[in-house]
Amino acid sequence: MVQKNKIPETSISSNSSTFLEDTICPYPEESKNSTEEYIMEEERRVRYAWDEKAKGQILGSYFIGYTVTQIPGAWAGRKYGHIKILTMSFFGAGLLTSLLPYVMLQLRDSAAVKFFIFMRVLIGFLQGCCYPTFMALWGSWAPSSELSRLVSIQFAGAGIGIAVMYPINGCQKSADHNSISKEELTLILSDKKELTNERLVIPWKSILTSIPVWAIVIAHTAGNFGSYVMTSYMPSYLDEQLHYNIKSAAIFSAIPALIKPAMTMISGVLSDFLVGHMQMKTITVRKIMSTCGLCIAGISIALAGHVGCNAPVIVFLLSISLSFDGVTTSGFKANHVEIAPGLSGITYAMANTFGSLPGFIGPAVTGLLLSLFSGITGWFIVFWLTAIVYFVGAAAFLIFGTSEAQKWAKNQDDK
Repeated sequence: MVQKNKIPETSISSNSSTFLEDTICPYPEESKNSTEEYIMEEERRVRYAWDEKAKGQILGSYFIGYTVTQIPGAWAGRKYGHIKILTMSFFGAGLLTSLLPYVMLQLRDSAAVKFFIFMRVLIGFLQGCCYPTFMALWGSWAPSSELSRLVSIQFAGAGIGIAVMYPINGCQKSADHNSISKEELTLILSDKKELTNERLVIPWKSILTSIPVWAIVIAHTAGNFGSYVMTSYMPSYLDEQLHYNIKSAAIFSAIPALIKPAMTMISGVLSDFLVGHMQMKTITVRKIMSTCGLCIAGISIALAGHVGCNAPVIVFLLSISLSFDGVTTSGFKANHVEIAPGLSGITYAMANTFGSLPGFIGPAVTGLLLSLFSGITGWFIVFWLTAIVYFVGAAAFLIFGTSEAQKWAKNQDDK
């Protein structure tokens, strides 16, 4: 969609942009006819006349279904087998996603919006069980000396590796695997003597009243708020606010997706090195990674609101912000397996239930803010709101986080 704000006659420089007026950035001066060509390109490719509010609802609809099945999905994995639940999830979501474009081509306007929202809710419903199930599997498979790097690899390769390997790989517990060596099994089980028993009755009251769990929940929700808002809106921000053409916007939007996996895996290896070789306390490393990831992301996105229309600097800052979210994987996200190894799938499901709320609340709030405050002013508010949420999450885990296994997560025989 083309911004309907009148373009200021005086060019807006990156150093003199005002945040007290609703303005948009000038069109790039690539040629005399660049503005006209841009508008013609917009008119050719816009199929649906969706306003900011509608786009916010569409972008967030996936997370309505995704939020609902977090805890039920973790419970189903414990009861029926994690691999079976993952396989059904991937197959069902993949089938619906492949059919969606063909149906959308036959629809227009309000019917298209309603159907698209419905399908995204349904796909989110099928995918909600995935991450809690992954975390439950790490509770059985990951030795503490390799936990950070293994969880980091999972999060870094979530889009491709997990979808292919988990359904194929088969065994829910390390002890059940036919080809596992005695040495590997001993390494995995050496630090899980008192911690793994998936047949325990789930201590819901203890989980819901656990301060360390809530510290993770707050940090997780804060990290997801920034990630979901920016991944949902970054292409349209680059396209409509900074006036990159759609191909350039797609390329620049992909930059964080390329950097984030590397940051995720590097932080995982570094965390294991600091704990295993430098003898740092596990909780110290978890807090360092969480604080660095969330605070650097917050600072970067806040600064992006102060550079006006300087597109290269904005892209750089937003890339830093989204990329450093990967560092938190070795922070509070890996912490589930330490505080509740036998129940890590359940605690992660709880954290991701709350953490998924920004998936539809964030885009909805962003769409509302941009409809009230257009252009630079609107994005300035969005960037600073996101930064504040990041800082709150960092403070919560820094103050209340722990790596000690909780009493309610241990086997009954060991209490």
